[in-house]
Amino acid sequence: MRIILGLFMVVTVSAAIDDTKTIIGLLGQPVLLPCKCSGIDLDKDFRWQMKKPEQVNEDLLFQYNKSSPDVGFVAKGNCSHLLTNITWKDQRNYTCRFNDISGGYRVHLVILNVSDPLSAKAVGNSTGKPEVPDTPRNHWEILIIISVVFVLALALFWLYHIRCSKHVQKRTQVPTENV
Repeated sequence: MRIILGLFMVVTVSAAIDDTKTIIGLLGQPVLLPCKCSGIDLDKDFRWQMKKPEQVNEDLLFQYNKSSPDVGFVAKGNCSHLLTNITWKDQRNYTCRFNDISGGYRVHLVILNVSDPLSAKAVGNSTGKPEVPDTPRNHWEILIIISVVFVLALALFWLYHIRCSKHVQKRTQVPTENV
């Protein structure tokens, strides 16, 4: 019963998120957290919230209502938020939450990963966006080395076992007398 209840809770929570995006931002640079909010109900509040993955509750980043000075771009369906001069502390999950004019409640999840610009290859690509550095390609070499060492250790143990069993066998043999 607990398993069924747990699965139901996971399905219910995951169904509440309309869109998920993962963004890579460079340390010390600005980053735009995207949120399309076409059809937003401007009579209701709109908010950005944030939390680290290990947190249970979200913290309010900011909240808009119809008296907020920046409602103009929100009315055009763009609820994106610009973070400037990002730090390692900005690496977290952000949610854009709003009510739409059909009465639905929309949630967009943005996962911000912060990268050091010195480790990212930002030069030489045509998009102008930084590339994520290549990961080391020696994982297979390490796996092969570990496998070979394991097989050698197993072979040595097997040879030792055979040698010991022959030695025990010689000691337990009863000499036969010639009659």
